Amino acid sequence: MSRRSYAQAASQYIDKCRYFKIAKITLKITGTAVKVSGCVEKVSFRWLNRPHFMIKDETGAIRAIMFTSPSEDIKAGDSVDVLGVVIKNIFSRGTPAISAVSIEKQTDEKR
Repeated sequence: MSRRSYAQAASQYIDKCRYFKIAKITLKITGTAVKVSGCVEKVSFRWLNRPHFMIKDETGAIRAIMFTSPSEDIKAGDSVDVLGVVIKNIFSRGTPAISAVSIEKQTDEKR
């Protein structure tokens, strides 16, 4: 998908999503549009233009997968908001992940 497609998807999901703490995201809500906030612990697969972000909040951690580069340069240590759909984690069976349509750095106002 292109960045334009992701921007359009994000505008559609924003009204349908619910805010979740990471520990509350389970495979039972697969297919649900969610929004999470947390700190980026690790970034993988950036070189493939398919970055994976390990996002952590005070309740747990989850993998957020994008299929294009985010609009901002996201690095480990950044506080972010993630918008996407819950999917099965292909790297760790039995755990959820987020197919992210938007990952944005938090501003000081949002923290």
